[in-house]
Amino acid sequence: REALAIVASAALYVGHEGALHHAAAAFGIPAVVVFGGYVSPDVTGYADHANLYARVPGSPCGRRGPCDHCREAMASIPAAAVIEAAIQRLNQRLNQE
Repeated sequence: REALAIVASAALYVGHEGALHHAAAAFGIPAVVVFGGYVSPDVTGYADHANLYARVPGSPCGRRGPCDHCREAMASIPAAAVIEAAIQRLNQRLNQE
C-alpha cells in the first residue's frame, strides 16, 4: 500500500515491468518502463508509457527465473535511453499543466 501511495503522488514512474507500472497506468502517472526480454509491451505495456523493450533473439522468453537471455536483453537497454525517455515524459507533463 505504501508503494502505491508513492506512485499515486509521483510525477513519473521509472522502473521495470510489473505491479508498479500497472499502478502508474491506473493512477494516470507518466512512466518509463524497462521491459528487458521477459515479456513484451504488446502484452502488458501501455500506449502512453515509454516502453523500453529489447528485441534480442528469443524475446520474449517468459522464463520466471534469472536467465542469460534476460540479462542480455536488459544490458542492451542503455541508461541514457532511460534518462532520455524520462526527460521527455517529464517535459510532456510540464507542458500539459
